[in-house]
Amino acid sequence: MVLYGYYIWKLITLTGTGKTTTEVNIITNLLTKKSKKPIMVCASSNAAVDNLLRKTILEVSGREEFCLVRIQSKAREGIISDLSHLSLHVRVRELSKTENGDHERLTCKMEFSNLSKAEEKMLKILHGHLEDTILKQADAVFCTCVTAGRFSGSRFPVVLIDEAGQAKEPETLIPLVMGSKKVILLGDQQQLGPLVVCQKAEVKQNLSTSMLQRLVEIGNEAILLDAQYRMHPFISKFPAQYFYFGRLKDGVDATSRAMSSSFRNKLKDKPFAFIRSCDLEEKCGKSYMNRGEAEHVIQIVSSLLTEGVLPEDIGIITPEAQRAFLVKTFAMRTPQWEEISWKLEISSVDSFQGREKKIIIFSTVRSSKDSDIGFLGDLRRLNVSITRAMDALVIIGNNQLLSSKSRVWEDLIRYSKELHSFLEE
Repeated sequence: MVLYGYYIWKLITLTGTGKTTTEVNIITNLLTKKSKKPIMVCASSNAAVDNLLRKTILEVSGREEFCLVRIQSKAREGIISDLSHLSLHVRVRELSKTENGDHERLTCKMEFSNLSKAEEKMLKILHGHLEDTILKQADAVFCTCVTAGRFSGSRFPVVLIDEAGQAKEPETLIPLVMGSKKVILLGDQQQLGPLVVCQKAEVKQNLSTSMLQRLVEIGNEAILLDAQYRMHPFISKFPAQYFYFGRLKDGVDATSRAMSSSFRNKLKDKPFAFIRSCDLEEKCGKSYMNRGEAEHVIQIVSSLLTEGVLPEDIGIITPEAQRAFLVKTFAMRTPQWEEISWKLEISSVDSFQGREKKIIIFSTVRSSKDSDIGFLGDLRRLNVSITRAMDALVIIGNNQLLSSKSRVWEDLIRYSKELHSFLEE
């Protein structure tokens, strides 16, 4: 299949199917072939790029040395991390000490005084020359899709784009116009799509549709990773049937996803539970909170911590106002809060995309019969929310409201009743 003159390889990878492992293996195999280098590895976010780079380093460790280069945007060049030594601007600085004395001299002078226009022009030329030298030696370059535009004069025959379902189509196009012959798109169009701040642009330009989704919708063949290795089978059963049309299979069994005994008893021996809560929501700015649901969350988390569950194994998905209220309440009631606050993650569904926790507690918050259900009605967000859990998933919400507003929620709550894991307050 040819698109815009490029041969496109597409991978549609479903939730928890070992997407990152697959990507790293693809990168490693391409590096080993040494045929069409350098490879460009992109994603829409810096976090996704760094995650892939770290796992690639681990995979190739002990083998022959490969030159891996991380390209940062100018705004991020001052940020220090464990990957700084691989950053292009750091490599340029090191190379200038041995290869180009004029570059080092002008760089040092710039730190203490203003350069003349002639010196600025010379420094820019020398800097570009050093960058080109490093990129020609690179086996693989890692950067965001947008940052790839800094090097439009370079050529990258193979481009791999991670989380392609979240990338806006214009940013996906940036690395594709740099001499690519083969492009690999990896992602899940059933989960969170591109985040478009301008609603007018989203509607008029259809920017909420990623290139990955568009390619799938027009009938292009995709490779499907159909075995999930994250969730307990009771958790995966609903999203497998509802969002993936029965094509998602379990690569793990119930025995490998065990919970602590008392928590299991609380959930009636089921790893998935819906806890009914009819407490009313409260509007806080543009977000909402629910004190009754917060109390449920606090009781569950306190019980888990008492049983010895590690705080870093617990994730709480909820809107921003509820998050703020939970943090404040935990701080007042939990003596060791300062010690565990950075380990116990309380955040929105967007922050949990592509990640997992042993136990997920999902506080839906919305409970007024006269209101809509906001982001809860977004099927892709719902899919992400209920597929982050490995061992146990607990949803707290107003079953009557949710069922009346969404057919998917109605079916999900019915599923909890079929499992006998629908719990009253």
